[in-house]
Amino acid sequence: MVQTFKDEIWEFRERDSSKFYRIFAFWDSTLDKQTLIVGTHGLDKKTNKTPSHEIESQKKHEQIF
Repeated sequence: MVQTFKDEIWEFRERDSSKFYRIFAFWDSTLDKQTLIVGTHGLDKKTNKTPSHEIESQKKHEQIF
């Protein structure tokens, strides 16, 4: 499953029987003919809620890029 948060933060989610896996990414459309999907970091967790500090971490990675 893919979900978008505010400010164009994308989250790819997968769930198995005991955990949720998340990969955070953003789209870089600065090239004329191609769009680059940049994965910033991932995590596994036992609940469905995304911690706010993980969203902030993704924003910092995007600014560095």
